[in-house]
Amino acid sequence: MAHSIFLDKAVEPTDKMVANALGKKLELWQAIVSMTEEICGEINPIWKMPMIKYGWSCRLMRKKRNMLYLVPQDGGFLIAFVFGEKAVAAIEETSISEDIKEELRNARKYVEGRGINFPVKFKKQLPDIRKLIEIKLKN
Repeated sequence: MAHSIFLDKAVEPTDKMVANALGKKLELWQAIVSMTEEICGEINPIWKMPMIKYGWSCRLMRKKRNMLYLVPQDGGFLIAFVFGEKAVAAIEETSISEDIKEELRNARKYVEGRGINFPVKFKKQLPDIRKLIEIKLKN
């Protein structure tokens, strides 16, 4: 996973810190959080720092299941997913962008699945992100 802008283990990011870091991209972050809640029902955003070198990321969780990760960066953010093989196969059958499909094909296989991440820069990415969330929920 790429590095977060928030690297101080002693300071969990606040909404204000995220807003300041993301700038105009905050609207996309909020759209993804709302979309995830719309698709999954109640979600719980949890800030975690798995390793100091990666910094803080926000996990959007449905009950005890990680749906996706949001990684704040300077002026933007990354979205990250981990998909099992059934989900990967389902993604291949959709109209999701070839770039995302290629990223998944090339992702290393782990016990928990294949992980991908990509920067969210444009509103036009939201339909693909919606499909990824829906597939994650079903598989």
